[in-house]
Amino acid sequence: MNRHSRAFTLVHQDDDIVVVDKAPGVLTVPTPRRERFTLVDEVSRLLSKGTRITREAFVVHRLDRDTSGLVVFACHRAARDRLVDAWHEHERVYAAVVAGRVEVDADEIVSRLVTDRRTLQRRSAHHDDEGELAITRFVVDERLADACLLSVQLLTGRRNQIRVHLAECGHPILGDERYGGCGRHRRWDDRRLGLHARALGFAHPRTGAPLHFDTGLPGAFRAFVDDARRAGPRAETTAGATAGATERATERATAHAARATNTTHTTNTTVRAPADTRRAASTRAHTRGRRR
Repeated sequence: MNRHSRAFTLVHQDDDIVVVDKAPGVLTVPTPRRERFTLVDEVSRLLSKGTRITREAFVVHRLDRDTSGLVVFACHRAARDRLVDAWHEHERVYAAVVAGRVEVDADEIVSRLVTDRRTLQRRSAHHDDEGELAITRFVVDERLADACLLSVQLLTGRRNQIRVHLAECGHPILGDERYGGCGRHRRWDDRRLGLHARALGFAHPRTGAPLHFDTGLPGAFRAFVDDARRAGPRAETTAGATAGATERATERATAHAARATNTTHTTNTTVRAPADTRRAASTRAHTRGRRR
C-alpha cells in the first residue's frame, strides 16, 4: 500500500488494525494543548473516509513527536484490548544514528528513569527505588566517520528511553535538541532526529497470526550513510559480529522483559552510563545479556 498523508504513509490496513509509517514532527496523540493535527486524528480520518471524523482509531502505543516510524492502531476497542494485553510479546527495533564511535559491537543499558518536574526531561535515577525500569539493547550496524548506525531494541517502553540511554552513554542521537548536547555532525541535518522505528512485530488481534513489518532505513538515513561512507576510510561494518547478537536479543526479549518486571532480587548488569547513573543500574531484573 502506498497511501500517503502529511502525517503518515499507510503500510497495512484490515478490518482490525492499521499500521502506518509516521512522519517526523507529528504528535501521536494531542497534548493538553489539544492540537488538531495529530497522527491519531489523521488515522481516524482514514477510517472515516473523509475529513470529518466519524470513526475513531484506538491508540495502542506511541512514538515521540520527532521520532518517525511504525505505529499500529486498532480499528475497534476489542482489537485494542487484545493488542495491549499481549504487548509484552511484541518486537520493536529502531534505527538510530548517533554521534561518535561506539567501541562495543553490542550492549545492554539498564537504569531507572525519572522525570525532572521543572523541565520534564528524563534521566536515569541515582537510587534503586526511584523511577521506572528501562532496558535498551543495541548492536552497531556500521561505524562511519564520527558517527555510528545502530539497531536498537526496546525491552521496556518508557518515554524518551532510547534518547536518554544513548545520550548518557556519551553517544547522543543526531538531531536531538533535548538530550543531544554537543552531539552534532556536519553531514546531518539537525532538523531531523536520527531515530526511526523501522521494525514492528506482533500477533494479529483476531487471528493470532504473527505479523512483521519493516520499513528499512528512511531516505535521510540512507543519504547520510552513503555520504559518510564516501567521506573517508573510517566506515566499518559490523554485520558479521552483531548478527548473532541481534538474533539472540530478539529471542530473549519477551522472557527478559517479563522477568525484569516480576522478579524481586538483583543481579549485576552492564550499564554504559555516566558514573553518577551507574549506581541506578542495579535492578530487579535478571539480565543475562552482557557486553559483547
